[in-house]
Amino acid sequence: MTNMTLVSSIEHSLEHGYIEMSEINLSIASENHEAECEAWQCNEDFLVYSKDGE
Repeated sequence: MTNMTLVSSIEHSLEHGYIEMSEINLSIASENHEAECEAWQCNEDFLVYSKDGE
């Protein structure tokens, strides 16, 4: 394998790795967003319940 082929192979691997990492990051961000929305809604429900219970 020549140096140019090796460099091209490494660049291709890095590019593929970066694409996979960005997809994983988007997936994690989406999952966290859903959890944050659920937590926010639970807090809102509690505050409404607390206010009505006074």
